[in-house]
Amino acid sequence: VYPEEVEEELAKSALFKEACVIGRRAGRAEEVFAVVVVDPEAPAFQGPQGAGERQREAEREVARLCAGLADYKRVSGVYLWPGEALPRTTTLKHKREEIKEALRRAPGYGPGDF
Repeated sequence: VYPEEVEEELAKSALFKEACVIGRRAGRAEEVFAVVVVDPEAPAFQGPQGAGERQREAEREVARLCAGLADYKRVSGVYLWPGEALPRTTTLKHKREEIKEALRRAPGYGPGDF
């Protein structure tokens, strides 16, 4: 899977400021996993929402955007990045290894996940 192909689909959303796609280990294979920065100004994220509702809304949006992709390209999980932007190189590419390292330390994930 070329991450850019899935990222292009996710970029179509008004809910996300940006998205990065990485591989998540699933047994002997890898699944497509999305890390997104939500736009707090998006109407779907306005009002008194808890973290769980924001997570579910992001998952629904990712599923909607990826519905037309081949099954093996569909996103299996979504992480809401806590910052304003994902880390990038000086050439504006996502620092995927830095993102994976942050996910390994995030609650609910571990060293063997990414």
